[in-house]
Amino acid sequence: MIFPTMLRSPDGPKSEHFHENLIRSLEALHGYSLAPAILFFVMTALLLALVKYAGKIKGRSVPWTVLIPIFTILLGYLSDQKMLGGIVLPTLKDKYGTLKPRVVEAPSTPLAEFAEGQVIELIRTAFGISFVAVLETLISAKIAEQRMNYPFDSSRETLGLMVCHAVCGAVGALPPTGVFVRTSLNVQLRATHRMSQMINAIAVFLIFVVAMPVFSYLPQAAVAALLVFASIKMAPVHYIAMLWRSDRRSCFLLIMTTSICVFLDPVYGLVVGMVVALLRDAAETARAESRVTLDKAAVEVSSTGTPLSDHGVLSKWATASFDHGANLAVKPSPLATLNHLVQHFACGKPRKQMDNDLHNHDYESAVLYEPMGSMTFLCASKHLSRLQALARKNPPCIIVSLEHVTRIDIDGSQTLAKAAQEIKAHGCEVALVVPDLLLNGPILKKAAWVSEFKGDGHLYSSVAEAKAECSI
Repeated sequence: MIFPTMLRSPDGPKSEHFHENLIRSLEALHGYSLAPAILFFVMTALLLALVKYAGKIKGRSVPWTVLIPIFTILLGYLSDQKMLGGIVLPTLKDKYGTLKPRVVEAPSTPLAEFAEGQVIELIRTAFGISFVAVLETLISAKIAEQRMNYPFDSSRETLGLMVCHAVCGAVGALPPTGVFVRTSLNVQLRATHRMSQMINAIAVFLIFVVAMPVFSYLPQAAVAALLVFASIKMAPVHYIAMLWRSDRRSCFLLIMTTSICVFLDPVYGLVVGMVVALLRDAAETARAESRVTLDKAAVEVSSTGTPLSDHGVLSKWATASFDHGANLAVKPSPLATLNHLVQHFACGKPRKQMDNDLHNHDYESAVLYEPMGSMTFLCASKHLSRLQALARKNPPCIIVSLEHVTRIDIDGSQTLAKAAQEIKAHGCEVALVVPDLLLNGPILKKAAWVSEFKGDGHLYSSVAEAKAECSI
């Protein structure tokens, strides 16, 4: 939208949605000017080429994105003074007039005039702007952190943004935010130290106070070229291609979020994208990843408590093997079933056979059950179902190890207590392995069932200790 708008602005006020503005801008292309179009394409190509092939000279980065636009100010001035032989390059002066420095301008219009009797709507809009500002700032910082391996403190970033919004509101300025374009430019120029932001603030202040009238002659086509260049460099083409190859669901989520931002509203797109991502992560958590390890003779462990794979130990991911054999696996949806049938009968693709060896194994010795990740409300019931299925196999002992549990809540604790009771009801011995970090945490520290295990001598700090002490 930037390019056609800079060539010839469509008549009338801007529309509410991005795609409507884009369509109106494209419809206005029939009246474009040739000179600004040539400047736009030449400058965009020049920036892309210089940054790629001459980004560094003698080992030092060259700020082409600063030097080239400054050079075009001369072209804009010559055009304004009718010194280019009839060639007209619309400048910022043509659109906004001569830019004047305005460092501080206290609001003079009362808030009621802006609200027009709809104060609630004004407050809702203000919250929406704040929400987008925080998200854009944190996302920009996160992208910079990943690309430059430079950590940031989200709480300090948010605090700084809050102070900036308060000051800008007091002096009549627009609300600031971390911007993807400027972040991308900083990363490209390696201006990643906090001092670069201070230098940037001083430079912007000097431009506004001293050189603002000079920048009035900056051609609009040059501004469009600079923004388009930054957008091209910022587009995560390789990341999208990687998502398409390895994670189609995340790629579709990205496309959906982008579509909502373009056709509805950026706030709606970000909110819907976050909610869908959270629901997807919750569904993944509800799968309750775990590991069941057993052996015909004994559970072989190393000195660190890790099962040894070279001692005949049969170790499988429960969600892939044990769940299917114990009829605990999630049933595929009708669409997934239909897809598998079409692939089998129409394409000749063989049906996927699940390995049930783990469930069909003889449980004549100890069984090691290790939940992976979080033990919370979302996945507690699945862990309970697995432990109940293991108890029905009547092994002499079930070792429940929480060494790989990263987080546990009250629902997870109560589920483990219930599972221990049911395992004992089947005549099986239960050994509990809890690392000190979880044992001294707020959930298990005061849990009565954990204290009972400790009193009975069935609470251990490692799998190796549990294996050595269990009477099996």
